[in-house]
Amino acid sequence: MPPVEQRRESSRNKARVKRAKTYSGCWTCRSRKVKCGEEKPTCRRCNLASLVCQGYHVELVWSPADGEDGRNLVTRRTMLDGHESFRPILSYRSLQSALTNIDASKGETDLQVGPFSVFSLSQPTRARAIVCEGPVQRTGNGSAKDIDENEVLSSPDPSWIDTSSQSSINEGDENSLLGNATVGNAPDENTPHENTPHDDSIDDVVTDGMSGTTAMARLKQRITPHLVPYLSSSSPEERQLLHYWITNLSGMMIPTPRQDNPFQTIFIPLALSAADAGDPASGNAALLHAIYALSAFNRAQVSATKDHFLSVGTKHHLKSLEYLRRNLVRTDESQKEALLAAIIAMSSIEVIRGTSSSWRVHLTGGRTWLEAIHAQDWADNHNANTLRQIFLCVEALNPGNRRRVGDVTSSDDTFSESGAIETMTGPGSIRSGYILDKIFGITEPIFHALLRINQLSRRVCPALTEELDELERHIRLSDPDALVANAHDEYDQLTQNHACAFYNACLIHFHRTLKRTAPARLQRLVQRSLYHLGEIAKLETDMNVCGLLWPLFITACEVEGSSNLRQACIRLFEKGKLFGIGNMCSAAAIVLEVWRHRDDDTLGADVHWQDVMDDLGVDILLT
Repeated sequence: MPPVEQRRESSRNKARVKRAKTYSGCWTCRSRKVKCGEEKPTCRRCNLASLVCQGYHVELVWSPADGEDGRNLVTRRTMLDGHESFRPILSYRSLQSALTNIDASKGETDLQVGPFSVFSLSQPTRARAIVCEGPVQRTGNGSAKDIDENEVLSSPDPSWIDTSSQSSINEGDENSLLGNATVGNAPDENTPHENTPHDDSIDDVVTDGMSGTTAMARLKQRITPHLVPYLSSSSPEERQLLHYWITNLSGMMIPTPRQDNPFQTIFIPLALSAADAGDPASGNAALLHAIYALSAFNRAQVSATKDHFLSVGTKHHLKSLEYLRRNLVRTDESQKEALLAAIIAMSSIEVIRGTSSSWRVHLTGGRTWLEAIHAQDWADNHNANTLRQIFLCVEALNPGNRRRVGDVTSSDDTFSESGAIETMTGPGSIRSGYILDKIFGITEPIFHALLRINQLSRRVCPALTEELDELERHIRLSDPDALVANAHDEYDQLTQNHACAFYNACLIHFHRTLKRTAPARLQRLVQRSLYHLGEIAKLETDMNVCGLLWPLFITACEVEGSSNLRQACIRLFEKGKLFGIGNMCSAAAIVLEVWRHRDDDTLGADVHWQDVMDDLGVDILLT
């Protein structure tokens, strides 16, 4: 046998086996320097080793040429050169000057002004404004003078729809004009456009599984055919109001931040299609002017130039009302979604302004119109079904027969109104695609419980004990805390807390309205509801959303006990004032008045918020 030294020498002289490296294995195996079986979605080696398989996705190196240790790093993809990687800072006045020059252009030739490029209107409709970054310069002779921000309003571009952040636009912030919008790519020419927003079915639109990217892509496809007609027919002021709706106000219309927000995905295409509807006074035009009015009234609540925006809002409000009345008597099926959206928007104006002048007229007229056109048949149309459910939700939270507790009405009036409501909002009317739990946090059992409470409260005679016990059992079996699994991410927590707040508020409303339970006996429910409302306030701190008013108002009216609890409760209304929602301020004043009446009462009278509202002559829309 050869000695050990000879064996070692021979092993050193042998050629090393060449082992090919692989770049297709999972990242866990590559980091462990072991061969990967490349099974998907997780490899077998990681499963056997009880390791988390990190998958096969591509990782890109975005670092500069030199690493921290002085070695050169491999750059697989570089998006910007070194001198281009610094974001230029553009003043607000410079941006406004560039936008003013673009607005003054007649669109006959191409124009490039600093960070903006626009194409002539004679080119295909997919041409659009492209926002890039760079110093603002005028391509022609001369320069535009600085314009005050309240005199000239910016020109929009299709990148509005990629608003991943719904942060509000601060009037004095120079960088806020483009800070909350990102530029998206235009749809491919081969991608078929949806020329009408009326042909979606429930089967085609799966809200739960639709990603944000998919929702935005579908929205772009819908609005692209309408952009050029809208840009050529609207004024800079109108475009600014629509921009404000898209980037700011529409996000506040629902209490959770959703990419499939119907006030964006449904309202915006319907409103933009007014430009090429052929009729300047169409139902789409009524919706568009209602959106203008909403934006103007909201800006009046938060702006120093309140009178200007009030004047603008009133002008568009009256125009929308005129178009709405004109189209409600027509039988055009293609206008039904736009008209219902306009009715919802017109009712929402009262929420923003905090007034109580005409929202019941809109709800009553809308219910009559829906009955006349047999809206129950909308179940297979996603957009129409969504709008109808939103309308029914607003109506359920604000029953048409709100009257002083204990008043007696005629049996004929009660029967006729109750029959109409049962036809419109009975359990069988929403046959499929229930979406109120995702949009507003109202689970389906709680929604039907609210309808039942409204129905029983309309009766002349008190409800039977068996009926009340059955309804209470139905509500308590629908407790989201017991039915919904523990949520782990922020969005799920927000949705679950909204569902729990509605559940507790519904139970409080049931006891106060039908059982006449004293507030002192409901304090455990009140504290539980306030806990969830407080959690909602914490979770939405940095979000452009504002929780719904109804559960907060119903709960706050029944708070008794320490002044600290009441002060904490009133603070929950403050975000509404910050966001320019007038109803939140009006509701807080009513709550304070309810508390004052109860504190001053020495006869043991049962003070209801409905009675206090009647005494004050106030009738706010609770949403």
